Amino acid sequence: MAVQSREDIYVIGKTNYTLDCLSAIIYIYIAQCLFQIKIYLSKCHLFRCGINTTAALAIKHKYNDESIDWKQKSLKPQRLFKSGGRDSVTGRAVYRRVGGGHKQCLRIVSFDYNVPENQTDVGHERVIQVRYDPLRTADIAVAATGNRKRYILASDGMQKGDLIKTFANIPDFPVSAEKGNQYPVGSLPIGTIVHNIERWPKAGGRVARAAGTSGVVTRKLEDNSVVISMPSKREMRVDQYAMATVGRVSNPDHQDEIIGKAGRNRWKGIRPSSGFKQKKTGYHGKKIKKPKAAKSYIKIQAPTSTTFKEISD
Repeated sequence: MAVQSREDIYVIGKTNYTLDCLSAIIYIYIAQCLFQIKIYLSKCHLFRCGINTTAALAIKHKYNDESIDWKQKSLKPQRLFKSGGRDSVTGRAVYRRVGGGHKQCLRIVSFDYNVPENQTDVGHERVIQVRYDPLRTADIAVAATGNRKRYILASDGMQKGDLIKTFANIPDFPVSAEKGNQYPVGSLPIGTIVHNIERWPKAGGRVARAAGTSGVVTRKLEDNSVVISMPSKREMRVDQYAMATVGRVSNPDHQDEIIGKAGRNRWKGIRPSSGFKQKKTGYHGKKIKKPKAAKSYIKIQAPTSTTFKEISD
């Protein structure tokens, strides 16, 4: 049997030590991978169970505005994640009336006006189709001009094939406004019903965009501004070149719509929150307490300065 020298024993020991270190590193790496896989599977289990924690929301991106391309010009609906009443950052439930509901897609509606650069010109858009939008109470329409299509807010009575005209000029006398056309508010006669009203010129419509809503041109001031009565009956003053659409928003019968059953609200993603049964403990909302008895002031004498003087004495 050959006897190994000291040098051979040293080399063999060093090799074994290196292999042990490599195996330890590989073992640690495999353990970390398994741990990450375990965390991922647990998060998937939370998704299946309907539990949205902070870590789970970080993966699924529950209703994150960064995932929506607001500058999109196409008509393709974008995927929209529901929040479930939870904060998009922390994942905590902040509003208990939201949850569930049918899947919906976001259709980006353009509230801007295609105002011609030259005030003597008139812009034209053709209505291709009037559609239903699940994320708003009013209907929307597909309007086309040139080689571009976009979603716009449909006015009451709008139909397929209608021609929408956009004017930029303010004449000396008020114009004879036609329903569905777009004018500067300074050119409209007093009493005209308008919707999709701009607060500032070229800023896009911001007021009166819900179903059946409208504003009224109330009066014109000497400083080239127009006063418009909003749907809340509050008046606002805007520049005379702010644009608006004549008429009211489509689907005016929305306010008379009957839900019919509680399940329809659940389809819309609205959870129940009213009633004494749901609010006895305060878990589902503010606790309803028994109202106090009415206090009568009929036979109580009003305090006088003499009364206060006697009390102080």
